[in-house]
Amino acid sequence: IQSLQDFWPWMEEFFLPQVYPEPWFNLSDFYANNTDKKNFPGKLFLNDLTSKVVNGIRIRQIRVQPHSCIKAVFIADYVKQDCLSRYNPGVEETRDFDFDWTLPKKYKSLINPSTMPWRYQTWQELDGYPYAADLDTYYGGGYVIEIFPKWKNQAILDQAKNFRWIDRQTRAIIIEFALFNAATSYFNMVTMVLEFSASGGAVPNFFVLTFKLYASTKETGIAMFGSQILFILMMLVFTVRECRFLYRTGSRYFLEFWNLVEVALILISVAAVGFFFYKDHLAKVLLERLPSKKPQSFINFQFASYWDLMYIYIVSLIVFFVTLKFIKVLRFNRRVSMLSSTLKAAWYPLSMFGIVFFIILCSIVFSTSIVFGLLLDGYQNHFKTVASIISLLLGKFSYSQFENAHSFLGPIFFFGFNVMVNWIIMNMFVSILNDVFGQVRKNLKYQNNDYEMVDFIMAFFKDWLGWYFSKEEKVILTKDIEVIENNNFLSVSSIIKSKLNMKQIDTKFNKVKKEMYYDVDSKKTILEEKFSKYNYLLNEDEPDGEIDVTLNRFVNCMNILYFDDETLVNKMNEFVKMEMEK
Repeated sequence: IQSLQDFWPWMEEFFLPQVYPEPWFNLSDFYANNTDKKNFPGKLFLNDLTSKVVNGIRIRQIRVQPHSCIKAVFIADYVKQDCLSRYNPGVEETRDFDFDWTLPKKYKSLINPSTMPWRYQTWQELDGYPYAADLDTYYGGGYVIEIFPKWKNQAILDQAKNFRWIDRQTRAIIIEFALFNAATSYFNMVTMVLEFSASGGAVPNFFVLTFKLYASTKETGIAMFGSQILFILMMLVFTVRECRFLYRTGSRYFLEFWNLVEVALILISVAAVGFFFYKDHLAKVLLERLPSKKPQSFINFQFASYWDLMYIYIVSLIVFFVTLKFIKVLRFNRRVSMLSSTLKAAWYPLSMFGIVFFIILCSIVFSTSIVFGLLLDGYQNHFKTVASIISLLLGKFSYSQFENAHSFLGPIFFFGFNVMVNWIIMNMFVSILNDVFGQVRKNLKYQNNDYEMVDFIMAFFKDWLGWYFSKEEKVILTKDIEVIENNNFLSVSSIIKSKLNMKQIDTKFNKVKKEMYYDVDSKKTILEEKFSKYNYLLNEDEPDGEIDVTLNRFVNCMNILYFDDETLVNKMNEFVKMEMEK
């Protein structure tokens, strides 16, 4: 479709036969008495024989007022035709008219199929919502033609065509309908837009949004319901846990990055639950309006499709934040932690590189918009140009489109872009990361790799099953108590040793092992290991957050060793904090 005149032939010869196909004409006489097969598909299904129009099709027109723009003074006397502007809400036509748009008219009767195309309806009456197309964003009101399987659709379209329903004041024709596929239980909201610019010509645009109104089917109902209940329970557990943590730490809670991730995850999870229940309510309201209630009334599924799309976005954010939390879990491995350490160390050089890259990218965007803006669809405006340039960076391109657009500048731009950006700039980016990675690797070799995740999980299950310590490990733990006593680390260690039997030693030191405060393989005492780690962090000028983690672990060691006297524990904790903070 390239002009106003192409719309009606397209509607009659292509669109209507596709959405409301006539009964098959070449069936044999064998099915003469079988009306179901003889009349199939009989305006019930599309030509794909699986999808069905839910309830009618709406053709909505957006118009502008006559004399909506001002003619220049020096040509006003020579140009007698009305000047019509591009669409904007301030000049949209909202009056009711007689047939062929001749005179405004006030109707006393209700809207019927014959007068509907000439009477303006607001977005509240049509249950319509804005749609952003290529040229403009159109509101939900307009002049409407509705077609249904049992109506004389061809006669309705012929009347609109003969009375010039589409003319120079038309700025957009929006076709809206919903499809349902029973094989998959999915709905499709189809929006086809034909925009007419003020200077002439037609710009087609379409959008198909697939969504699901039924939460589950009979086969998956129990599993889906169980998963939803489990999700809500886990959300409540995490909410209570974070609230208790916030109560204990106060405003310092929001200074930790991972705490902010937890807060964002909880808020988005609550929003997802709310969206889910409202979507279920919306589905019930829409499905109650299906043909059994109002057989010849158009049902707009646009809002339901938008709501389902927002629900998918929220669930996607939940998946993103949950995946992000795996970085926190994988930090136990030194090799995985190199990723975050490298990015932290490379922050300054990468930020300087980013300034240069931004300047180069802006120059490419502006130049390509000027050269190819009138020739290539992907470079018509700056937003589309940025998306196209990013596609070029990712290796998705077509050399022929540049060559066909401009035989001289097209190849020059293509090869110049690849040499400058893909070869020079990207190699500079990789070189910065390689250089910083080498520095981080040298520093990380001094850190213990004692937080392997697999070992931690295996140790947890062994502890849970009572298989945690071997006889050799118990001997090591007993000797470590003696080392602490001999070095006078703690004056109460002898009391601990005298009061504990082997079973109690298992219980208390299980906690040490499970919380990763003790490394059996290194044969070091708890305090000695933590002091050495703390000294290393101080000497290497590491971030305060990592030092705080070590300090907390050290204090927890004190909690375990002074377990027999709660008052003494509190006093010693304060003393240790003061001394180590100094």
